[in-house]
Amino acid sequence: MNLRKLLPIAGIAAAALCHGAVAAPLIDLGGYTGPIEIKFQNYESFSSLPIAPGSMNFGVVEVTSIQNPNTGANIWVQGQAGQFLSGVFNGITVTSVTPQGSGFITTNSGGVFDFYLNSTNFDPSQGTSGYTAGGCAVGGLCYNGITNVGGTDALNLDLVPGITTDPTNTLSANTTSTTTPLTGSATGYADIVGGADASQFGKGAFPTALGTFADFFLLDDFCSNGSAPSCTGPTSSDWQLFSHDPVDAVAVPEPASLGLLASALLGLGAWVRRRK
Repeated sequence: MNLRKLLPIAGIAAAALCHGAVAAPLIDLGGYTGPIEIKFQNYESFSSLPIAPGSMNFGVVEVTSIQNPNTGANIWVQGQAGQFLSGVFNGITVTSVTPQGSGFITTNSGGVFDFYLNSTNFDPSQGTSGYTAGGCAVGGLCYNGITNVGGTDALNLDLVPGITTDPTNTLSANTTSTTTPLTGSATGYADIVGGADASQFGKGAFPTALGTFADFFLLDDFCSNGSAPSCTGPTSSDWQLFSHDPVDAVAVPEPASLGLLASALLGLGAWVRRRK
């Protein structure tokens, strides 16, 4: 087999890979694949207080960085390559409130998250007025500076049961007090249901208490806005809670790049067979 005649075919394969790099994932992870932690800040409120069955949790999310959980190294940071990732969420509805110690535990149903990739960051200090400025009612799935500035709907998630054996419980929250200011934590799972960048994230990486497999795992620490030095939400706004901490997921190779590589290698193999 003539190596010189093989080189142009190898060049075609390289060109296919380069073309795949041009059509890179919308969220620029620099080609990283493997486990990731999505660091975020939440600004949120409830449709009614005190928290009781029927109260709905809603708010906005600001992604500050995406990290390799094994090394702590940043893979993506807010503003990198002019990218800002933020989202809106609602529909997390309290189904039960159980007193425990000085606080209580809640179970919840539902919950949807829509993440947008924009070229500028939004301003959470707008508080709940950002909903009406963005073109919808308070607690909706639009917000000024997130959904109305020409960005890309990058990722859509639904909370799913599995954090307990209750098949209706999509989020469990544990508070340390029964009155405001509230502090505590919440955990849950989520599945990918859409978004232009959905294919960059793996499916079914996290086993649940129900024997199912979820795409994302959420851990959330919250406190009443402005109630403590660590509760660094915009105190001038009317958000009721501020929360932070990671969401675990898995980044996978972009399918378009894999398809182009496979096509190039198949073409190379066919050429070699014909030469033989």
